[in-house]
Amino acid sequence: MSKVYVGLELGASDCWVTVGDEKGKVLAHRKIATTEANLISLAEGLGKEALLLMEECDLALWARRVLLPHVGEVAVSDPKRNAWIYRDSRGNDKIDSRKLAEIAKLGAYLPVWHGYEQKMEELRLAVGVYGRLRGDVARQKNRIKAKLRRQGILRKGQGAYGARERQEALSLIESPTLRQIVASDYEVLDFLCSRQTAARTRFIRLAQDIPVVRALQEIPGVGP
Repeated sequence: MSKVYVGLELGASDCWVTVGDEKGKVLAHRKIATTEANLISLAEGLGKEALLLMEECDLALWARRVLLPHVGEVAVSDPKRNAWIYRDSRGNDKIDSRKLAEIAKLGAYLPVWHGYEQKMEELRLAVGVYGRLRGDVARQKNRIKAKLRRQGILRKGQGAYGARERQEALSLIESPTLRQIVASDYEVLDFLCSRQTAARTRFIRLAQDIPVVRALQEIPGVGP
């Protein structure tokens, strides 16, 4: 079977697919629903001599993982480097899939590295969770300090969060109700801190399984 070049424009509900040969002739051009079964059916019909090109997007990692066992080559390109598509204000998914097929045939694309995809995706999500929890902890600390200030209790830096410091701060609040509210805020802070510690442990563990991360850690000024 001769080489074929496929442009796949991914969408949340459906995709446009264009299949072209080495001479630039369009062999197929159609829309399919975005499902795992449809992508596998598409890939199996292309064969091992096909190069399928799509642009990086939220669905690209999943689609590549689905397609890769069934088609010769799957490439994911940087959409901002595909000027023919990126700078065309009149483009749409139907047109863009044809352009992707042509770009694949010409080799005129910058691939996005997708090695160790699953582990890298897990690490990316784990780091994101840790980052959000750090923000949650910082905001909770600011809420506690703000409530203490309104009671005339001023604390600098971390001087309101240790076990001894928080007990001292609580003892200075005259209203029992307000004291209970701030004590509840401290309980929320403790919970968030425990989640942050667990999230940090998780992403460090995941990073240890990825060779490129281990290599970066050996660089002076970058690693530990």
